[in-house]
Amino acid sequence: MFSDAMPHDPVTIGQNVTLALHLSDVSLIHETFDKLAQDGNVIMPIQKTFWSEAYGIVEDPFGVQWQLNHEVSEVTA
Repeated sequence: MFSDAMPHDPVTIGQNVTLALHLSDVSLIHETFDKLAQDGNVIMPIQKTFWSEAYGIVEDPFGVQWQLNHEVSEVTA
């Protein structure tokens, strides 16, 4: 998934798209977040929210912003 700028944030060309990873493994979220944050910028540390056990925002060294979100996969029979 990707999204554009939030309504209260200015649009900066080159940073106007955020990539989002929705993962079911919380430890993988932390591992991925930490790797993206190396030489990058933590915008919102991983934390529990009302919709997620683990959610955070990080900008990688190339200026790409990532949202990492815990999402439980539903299994259907």
